[in-house]
Amino acid sequence: MVCSVLLAAYIKYTEVEPDLRFEEKRTFFLDSVCLNAMERLREFDETARLNIMEVEGIGTEISKSLNIIYDLFVEPSHPDKMMPMGYTQGVCGDAVRKGDLCYAEISDPERPTFGLDAEQLKKTEHVTFVISVPIRRAVKGPGGKTNLTDEIIGVVNIDSGKPNPESFYKDTIIEGESLLQRQFTALREISEYCSRLLC
Repeated sequence: MVCSVLLAAYIKYTEVEPDLRFEEKRTFFLDSVCLNAMERLREFDETARLNIMEVEGIGTEISKSLNIIYDLFVEPSHPDKMMPMGYTQGVCGDAVRKGDLCYAEISDPERPTFGLDAEQLKKTEHVTFVISVPIRRAVKGPGGKTNLTDEIIGVVNIDSGKPNPESFYKDTIIEGESLLQRQFTALREISEYCSRLLC
C-alpha cells in the first residue's frame, strides 16, 4: 500500500513539480500520503487534525524536543499551531518513549496533564482526544532492503475536538471496523512512509 502510494506520488511529482526544493518536496510527498487518510476521517470527524513531529536534540530526554514539521487541517489561528513539545510531554511523548501507539481521551478537566505546562494546556484546551504513533529510523540492510530500527525519530499524531471522543471513535463502525481501528491502521502506514522519507 505504502509503496504504491509513494510510486503514484513520485510520478505525479515528476510531471507537475520538477523544480521544487527539498522542503517543498517533502511537503508534497507527505500531502500525497496524509491527505487521503485525513479527508476520509473528516467525513466522520470534522474536527480531526494531523501533525508530524521530529525528535530534535541528542543526549538525555531533557535535552530533546518534539517539533512539528508538517500539519493538516490546523488553521493558522489555532493557538497550538506549530507548538513544540518536550520529549516527555503529551500523548506524543508517551508514544515516542514507549516506542508504540498511544492514545488518550483528554477532555476531562481532571485529566492527567501529560507533563504540559500551563501555557501549553491553555493552547490545547480544545483538544479532547489524541492518537500518536512513533516513527522509526529506516536503514538499508543487506541487498538494499530497507529495515526499520528501534530508534525513534519522530511521531505522527491525530487529534480531535469532539465531545466524548473515545466512545465516538470506538462506536462508529465503517465496513465492519471501528473508526478508531481505521486510524490505527492509517497512522501506522503514514509512520512507515515517514520512516523512509525522514531518514
